[in-house]
Amino acid sequence: MRGNRFLRRSAACVGLVALAGLLRAAEPAPAPRPAGAAATLAPLGRETYLLPPKEIADAVLASRGEIVALTNLSPDGRKFLIAKRDPLPSVERLGAPCVHLAEMAFDPVACRSRELWVGSAEALDLFFPAERRTVPVRVPSGARIASPAWSPDGSKLAFFALFPDATHICVADTETGACRKVTQTPVLATLVTAFQWSPDGKRIHTVLLPDGGKRPVPKPGIATEPKVRIARDGKDPSRTYRYLLESPYQMQLLEHLLTGQVAIVGVEDGAVTPIGEPAMVRSVSASPNEKQFRVATVKKPFSYYAPFQRFGSQESIWNVSGKVLVTLSDRNLRETETPPVVTPATTPTQPPFPKGGLTKGARGTGGTQPVPDPTQPAPTPPVNPMNPDDAPTVAPEPFDPDAKRDLSWRPDGKGMSFLQLEPAAKDAKKDDTKKDDAKAVRKDRVMQWLPPFGKDDAKVVYESPNRIVGAQYSADGHWLFISQTVDAQRQITAIDLANTKTTYVISRGGSDFAAPKKDEPPAKKDGDSDNEDADTEQPGAGRGGATVGLGLLARPLGAVNVVRVSIAGTVYLSGTERARGAGEGAFPKPYIDAVTIKTGKKTRVFEGKADVLETVDGVDGDDVKYVFTTRQKSNVVPNSYVTDIATGKATKLTDNVEKSAWFHELKTERFRATRADGIKFWVKVTRAPKAEGKLPALFWIYPREYADQADYDAKAGRGGTGTGPGATAGRYTGPAPRSVAILTLAGYAVVEPDVPIVGPAGRMNDNYVPDLRNGLWAAIDECDKRGIIDRDRLACGGHSYGAFSTANALAHTPFFKAGIAGDGCYNRTLTSMSFQSERRQLWDARETYLEMSPLLRANQINGALLMYHGMEDANVGTHPMNSEALFAALDGLGKPAALYMYPYEGHGPIARETNLDMWARWLAWLDLYVKNTKAK
Repeated sequence: MRGNRFLRRSAACVGLVALAGLLRAAEPAPAPRPAGAAATLAPLGRETYLLPPKEIADAVLASRGEIVALTNLSPDGRKFLIAKRDPLPSVERLGAPCVHLAEMAFDPVACRSRELWVGSAEALDLFFPAERRTVPVRVPSGARIASPAWSPDGSKLAFFALFPDATHICVADTETGACRKVTQTPVLATLVTAFQWSPDGKRIHTVLLPDGGKRPVPKPGIATEPKVRIARDGKDPSRTYRYLLESPYQMQLLEHLLTGQVAIVGVEDGAVTPIGEPAMVRSVSASPNEKQFRVATVKKPFSYYAPFQRFGSQESIWNVSGKVLVTLSDRNLRETETPPVVTPATTPTQPPFPKGGLTKGARGTGGTQPVPDPTQPAPTPPVNPMNPDDAPTVAPEPFDPDAKRDLSWRPDGKGMSFLQLEPAAKDAKKDDTKKDDAKAVRKDRVMQWLPPFGKDDAKVVYESPNRIVGAQYSADGHWLFISQTVDAQRQITAIDLANTKTTYVISRGGSDFAAPKKDEPPAKKDGDSDNEDADTEQPGAGRGGATVGLGLLARPLGAVNVVRVSIAGTVYLSGTERARGAGEGAFPKPYIDAVTIKTGKKTRVFEGKADVLETVDGVDGDDVKYVFTTRQKSNVVPNSYVTDIATGKATKLTDNVEKSAWFHELKTERFRATRADGIKFWVKVTRAPKAEGKLPALFWIYPREYADQADYDAKAGRGGTGTGPGATAGRYTGPAPRSVAILTLAGYAVVEPDVPIVGPAGRMNDNYVPDLRNGLWAAIDECDKRGIIDRDRLACGGHSYGAFSTANALAHTPFFKAGIAGDGCYNRTLTSMSFQSERRQLWDARETYLEMSPLLRANQINGALLMYHGMEDANVGTHPMNSEALFAALDGLGKPAALYMYPYEGHGPIARETNLDMWARWLAWLDLYVKNTKAK
């Protein structure tokens, strides 16, 4: 049962007849098929999943090799949870029942999120490092695992057991691995995809199916109504969504899949205590004393015009009977997206493509504006928050200086905590309030909000003349820790809640301040001046999951995180530092400092290594004796270590080995190429280590937009897009299943040029075609001069916007023998309200839209184009009909083309069978049309 599969292919061709007169280029003769093509094409036409050569298959599967990561440490610090996952999910798992509703994907049989099932684990192990003992969790037969969570004391492990037709909560004993199911009624896991332990570990808070799970699923019947749409008042431009709601039945089904019963489930006896009545629950969080619940629900009406993310919602505090004590927020349905601001257009003339290469000044074709006069002021850029290729988002609420911030439960069960500025002066005139607020210094406060959460139930816990960035408590609620800015420096302060006038500075300094020395003098109290010598220390940075935002080591307690405080009254400051004068090869070192709250004594108890990237994953308890870390480099596989802070000895806990050594032996070069118009950009080339001579090559592209050379240089980094300092931050990098570097194993060079599209703000795409053309020419020319590529044996490829650009490259240049294009949009008239970074609508930039639509230039495509597309691609603007329409055009024009539509896949294939099949077909296609062709 998979939704919305009945869109007619012919819809992709809307308007083609009317637009045919706009196609000015002469149609080239169909490319001849290479000798022996019939024999090679035969397997490419097989309707089954193919396998690539073993070396390629091994590389694809090893890219998701089993690297054991010891990062999920139990609260008692004794054991790690290791989740075992398939390197790539199977098509069978992807093919589980699924319905797409309002841009969300659900399993309507098991009543859960599709992603929960697709990303689930197949097994769980518990690893005890001190004993070097592994205990397998005895998961129920036929179940997969999701959302595992330790009990507060670490003695138990709960998880969702995902059966084909239901989801249940199981609890395992961590010493033996014995497991039992604690829910009799299935869990509703469509929106709430995790659960919560009670602080004492005796109960679990979750959302169950209502009516004991016996509600019948709404069934589609014979249609009793036509499909009706009436234009709304005003302008309501919207992106090209694929899976919006379409019928009353779908609305009924969505309500069914979202409606659940908030409940408390006893761990020992499975007893269920319902909280309130069934509702469409988005999220739920119980107070530590389990007397109140923070519940967010979905509001009706639903909409045919908006995705789920813009549906109405309400967040409230309930008591145990479900009575609403207070409403925290109430948002109505938002159907309208902010429209783009349109820059007026003019109609340009199109200069011809220059013969014999690309010339300076061959820019501006296909645009709606001529190249601007550099002596004139730049136009005001259009403003539009929409990005049609991003997931649906909701515009942020306007900033309210009086709003409650960082609302959360207090760990002691005494209501809620939040941050709020003190009220503005009551005698200020309303008209003067905004002016006064801009100048007046309003104190910032940490507030306590007690049940029943009325207007008069809040009281001040602590106030400061400085802006408070965050607040956190100790488990017993005795200590409050805040982060604030004092004299332009970040400061972490501890407040004794028994006497809030007594405060202690835990740490002071900006993002750059000196690393404390061992046993340095006590930290000063609030109000004392302190300006530590600057270096590069960052409390809270690079610390894995062991700390909270303040940079203090923390642990979960029910729905909140609490700061670890030892019996002796010590807290632990965690962060990273880089020694002054350290070379480029040096990594920031993690550290942990023990800080005695009342004396301020600070002692370095742990310091990591600087010759690898080391991150803190956890500690063994509130009185830290052992520190668990991960060490890695970009070419060194991660492994886990434990350091005894008493001796400083580090012991290796895992033996992960490199399974993609070939990837780190590749020869990689980065250099600049210069376009005909003078724009310089980076090109990355990857070859096998022993490759010699000029090689057949694949150019893998994804154009991006820039205002000018300086804008590109600032954003692209050293070495090109995504290759600047910090791009990988020293983390291990191996090949992904679709990494184009795998092609080097088949004798190809892989060229990844930045393709800058340069122009005035809001009108960069007026230059899309000439900049694409000029950029590819410059990259090819530079690679040829360096003796890297055989320019007569080239292919172009890309995914999504890169696929769109690949089709354009084949339509607007003569450089490539073949192309590989995945999940692309090839007809920009179907994304008429804007696309990618283009903010103008079709009617404001018609020539640009048409010039950038390769479907309208299908008669000019002169390379063999292989396309692939996920049949359930829900990405905005890349409906599979795009690939179907372009293939139909190429087939009708007699041009070499292939289209592979992959079942159950979205915007980017993830199944094992799909990835292997793609590589088998890619290689056969490239070998036929590129590698094994002879130069003219």
